[in-house]
Amino acid sequence: SAGRDLEHHVTMARRRNEGTAGFVSPSTPRWTLETGLDVAVQLANALTHLHSGSALPGRVVLHRDVKPANVVLFPLPPIAAPPGTRTSFFDEWFSAPTLRFRATLVDFGLATPVDPSVDRRLTAETGSPRYMAPENALGRAYGAPADVYSAALASWAAAAGDRPFRSLDETQFRFLVVKRGHRP
Repeated sequence: SAGRDLEHHVTMARRRNEGTAGFVSPSTPRWTLETGLDVAVQLANALTHLHSGSALPGRVVLHRDVKPANVVLFPLPPIAAPPGTRTSFFDEWFSAPTLRFRATLVDFGLATPVDPSVDRRLTAETGSPRYMAPENALGRAYGAPADVYSAALASWAAAAGDRPFRSLDETQFRFLVVKRGHRP
């Protein structure tokens, strides 16, 4: 079946948590911490593949735009609660099936292969500002660790069911996150 990006799922999880998603049946599969962590592990595995030289022999591939909108989730069968564990409405509510997905990193439009034997760092400010590593946002030299930073923020979004730094406007974000090192 068709996948939806992680940004969509994070938004829906936040709306459910805030009670703005409308009625949700107790038996509806839930986005849980387990779901988010599983997506985070799959994203880390994708970056390991790109950064290890396995994707393009002899080259490290830098994605340069890792963010929830570039992680597509394809549904897998949910993990159901064990039979006989539900004795009341609340048990049913809190033991709803857990959502599961196969996560795929997409949109390689900004990706670039780098020869790992040459100590060359990129300097162009590329990517999405909210998920961009501070060194990248400041126009400083960056490499694979910038992808890891972006993946960590996307993983935080998956685990928390919310966008990192959602309450900050662009000026606050640049000051607190980029210059001061504030983290979610």
